[in-house]
Amino acid sequence: MSAALVLRRDTTVFTDRTAELEALVRSVQEAQERGEALPVHVIDGMPGVGKTAFAVHAAHLMTHMFPDRQLFVNLNGPTTGRSPVQPGDALASLLAAAGVPAGQIPVGDNATPVTEARVAMGRTRLSEKGAADPGQRGQLRTARAAPPR
Repeated sequence: MSAALVLRRDTTVFTDRTAELEALVRSVQEAQERGEALPVHVIDGMPGVGKTAFAVHAAHLMTHMFPDRQLFVNLNGPTTGRSPVQPGDALASLLAAAGVPAGQIPVGDNATPVTEARVAMGRTRLSEKGAADPGQRGQLRTARAAPPR
């Protein structure tokens, strides 16, 4: 299982991508103001071009929008020598990092505990790194869309 962490440290030398950062922050802010589910933003590119730095920097810019917590999870998609983290394992790791007691973390694909777990996460900003494919994000995407408490 991959450990979910409190949001990674922001870079002190982030440059460029101002327009993209502003668009991402504005999109999230507008969805929150309208009371809508938060949009999913996908950052794509070759290894080493700064996708994680961009996501983490954007997350730091939005910490005030997610007062409950900000979490980071590495999904190990393109990591040589490591298997991609399964969605259920990533969700369990995120819930543990969010303080959900181990006995309340859902196991398997049962929809009821997963829904309860989404609510337990409250207003949480999730940065994820390295999905092997879109399906790996399925349960995480649902967890992120949980309405504010």
